[in-house]
Amino acid sequence: MQVKLVKLPAEAPSQQVLDFPGGEVKFTPKLTFASGATEEWVHCYRVLDDNGQTLTNNYSLHISKELAVKMYTNMLTLEVMDTIFYEAQRQGRVSFYATTTGEEAINIASAAALNNNDFVFPQFREPGVLPWRGFSLQEFANQILGNKYDYGKGRQMPIHYGSKKLNYIAVASTVA
Repeated sequence: MQVKLVKLPAEAPSQQVLDFPGGEVKFTPKLTFASGATEEWVHCYRVLDDNGQTLTNNYSLHISKELAVKMYTNMLTLEVMDTIFYEAQRQGRVSFYATTTGEEAINIASAAALNNNDFVFPQFREPGVLPWRGFSLQEFANQILGNKYDYGKGRQMPIHYGSKKLNYIAVASTVA
């Protein structure tokens, strides 16, 4: 399926659309929650234009520069970690690995919204809470490789991270 951005000349960013097979999705800078069916496709929430500039200054959430940098750094850490471990998996050095590609922001945003004493019951592709709470890349590697430093003692499949100290319950692969 091919999706392309259709830019209408001299129109406001909210007039731009994503052209999907079967219909067009409009952009909106207003965050709303839709309940029930509508005749129109739900709009795509967008806060930055094509040049990375904000579309509006009317946000209900303001965060500090330090928090924004921490969030961005953690998203980049997930991306770099994915690159390294995915390539290792493709080379046969790791038996199993699933990336968080394209899901880094939701991983980190949900981690930032939680308190460290909140328990997390994750699924695949949601390891972002761990680096946010201080889980090191070495701890990720220990679990993926199932070595003697792995908190699960090598009894879990790779990427079934868990940390009692960080209230992060190990992912379960239910096979049935």
